[in-house]
Amino acid sequence: MPRVTQAEFAKSFKQLEPVFITGNAGQEVREYCKENSLEHRDLSLRKSFGFDPVQLILGRRTHQSWVELDRLRAACYDLDFLETYELYHFFSGQAAEVAEVIKIPLITEVWTSFLHPAYFIPPYSHTVRKVLKNTDLFIARSKLARETLLRLGVAKDKIKIIYHGVNLKRFFPGKNQQKSEKIFLYVGELEKYKGVEVLLNAWRMYYMNHKTDRLWVVGKGSIKPKGPGVKNFGYMRHTELPRIYRMANVFVSPSINRYLGPIKWWEEFFSYTLMEAMASGLSIIGSDSGGIPEEIGNKNIVVKKGSVEDLVKAMENIQIINSNRERAKIFFNLSKNTRLLENSILRRL
Repeated sequence: MPRVTQAEFAKSFKQLEPVFITGNAGQEVREYCKENSLEHRDLSLRKSFGFDPVQLILGRRTHQSWVELDRLRAACYDLDFLETYELYHFFSGQAAEVAEVIKIPLITEVWTSFLHPAYFIPPYSHTVRKVLKNTDLFIARSKLARETLLRLGVAKDKIKIIYHGVNLKRFFPGKNQQKSEKIFLYVGELEKYKGVEVLLNAWRMYYMNHKTDRLWVVGKGSIKPKGPGVKNFGYMRHTELPRIYRMANVFVSPSINRYLGPIKWWEEFFSYTLMEAMASGLSIIGSDSGGIPEEIGNKNIVVKKGSVEDLVKAMENIQIINSNRERAKIFFNLSKNTRLLENSILRRL
């Protein structure tokens, strides 16, 4: 569940001494923390009510799973404040309780860009109420996230918009990105709600008239990309991704919304991969799902989510531009944005 990007974010703190608390972290995260001397307290997970329906249905844990961190209070014994993310995660409710008991401030990051049904459906709604009540400072990771918090009744002076960021020293442009052949890159889960089927359908149409171009796909999931002009790299460690970004010149984020019956359960809130792609100097094609238009700005191409025809047209018309690296420097510089966060915490708390 925890990602290397989250560990890298924790390591970027300078004024405050970070402690990275996780639940059942994978080997890649553990190795990053060890190699970068980041204090890491990895806790075991326990099922909140003795079972996890999310895992039963999906066959795997997700951030919506009914699980908590075992012995979280003991792991927080020497902390001056506690930071969690999202209102409806069970561990966020747990963090809210711990912060209240040991009397330390709670900071909550919010990425969710719409009024998520979990805000109103038990048992998630109980967690949401605890987090809203006990949080001292909300960090909205997009303008849409701020609007959502306001709609939930959070006071304006408790919300600060600070974008996440990317390590600009690891993600930077390659030397040959201005070549005439286009290499389209997708990085992410290989699932329908991420728009992978839309992308593959669009590619088949596009490739008929552009035989020298290529589609590269990185990730894992139930969809197995294949076909003429398609290269499927499978899952790659996060430390390997910068090299792949530098070899491509167009990044595609074709996400569509995810529904449970008639209820919208997910949209693309604000994407790590889009920040990485911009830092790497790639031109961007993104759908209009969630926070993508805000994230990529008006110098890239936004298409209607789920539209194969719009995506084909965008692939044909996309120009290889140089401005996205500058956009990343201005808006998504991890070091700079972490300083903003640290200053906000110190001023507020």
